[in-house]
Amino acid sequence: MSEVVSPQDEMSPEKRRGLIAELRESIARAQDGDEEAIANMEASLEQIPSLARKFGSLNLLVDQGFTERATGYDPVKKKSLTITLKQMREELAGPNPSPLETLGAERVVSCWLQLHYAELLYECNLPKIVLTEDDYYQRRLDRLHRRYLSAMRSLAQVRKLLKPKVAQINIGEKQQINTGGALQTTPNPDAGRALGQ
Repeated sequence: MSEVVSPQDEMSPEKRRGLIAELRESIARAQDGDEEAIANMEASLEQIPSLARKFGSLNLLVDQGFTERATGYDPVKKKSLTITLKQMREELAGPNPSPLETLGAERVVSCWLQLHYAELLYECNLPKIVLTEDDYYQRRLDRLHRRYLSAMRSLAQVRKLLKPKVAQINIGEKQQINTGGALQTTPNPDAGRALGQ
């Protein structure tokens, strides 16, 4: 197997393609129980952590399950919803997101999908729902809506906590904004006159 590439090193496209080809081969052999292939697969995934995260993301697996159920396995709807969810995650996470912002955005999108899937089920079953079932659907929608709002609040709180603290200090008629560094004061010649000096 190839040498381990540190995250700081740039991986050439050729090397990445080679690792992916090795990974595909190892996966096929690992499915048959080949222990060496499992070790090779692990080494490849460690060199391309983005693939490991994609294969190992339980959130994405859950979203895929809901997507397949919601779209009825229609390939156009399935692909459209998959792209929509990806764009929502990226938009919510924002540019250069912290790991917490990424997790928060994933949770918001997952809650959005589950809420809307439940609404879709409710709408599909509405003609044949009896009163007790209607109450069940309404309580389920309420719980999912609360989770969705909670996920959005959590993401907003994370963003607020990650923002640098800004202090505003008024000195005489001058105003200074401090973003965490040392304060600099500039004498105000009019400040002495205001005090009668």
